[in-house]
Amino acid sequence: MKFTKEELNQFIWDNSKFNYICENICEKLSHWDKNFKFADNFVIEDKQVRCEGDEYWAYGGHEHHTHYFDIELLTYSKEELDDYVNGLILKENEQEAKKCAEKLKYEKERELKELKRLKEKYEK
Repeated sequence: MKFTKEELNQFIWDNSKFNYICENICEKLSHWDKNFKFADNFVIEDKQVRCEGDEYWAYGGHEHHTHYFDIELLTYSKEELDDYVNGLILKENEQEAKKCAEKLKYEKERELKELKRLKEKYEK
């Protein structure tokens, strides 16, 4: 089995379009997770797109990044993608706020226990 010239040209066009769209999606996703900005290789795996790329450091080291996004994002308009990324950011911010509130509550309870202990110790 082989490609016809027309099929090969269509495949090259479709592959270029796929890579261009994936680059745009990763650029948007980098507002949520900065490591998406290093993606430059894209492969469809099941119902996801695997994004890979290397981050090179000034002192000579590097780190390889691999991330995934849902294949459905390839069909999103610019506005839908913006809404999706904003939703991810909002969800992460809410989780972080909840975690901070829980930490503050724990610290307050710990300090109140210590205050109670000291009060009992020095009131006698």
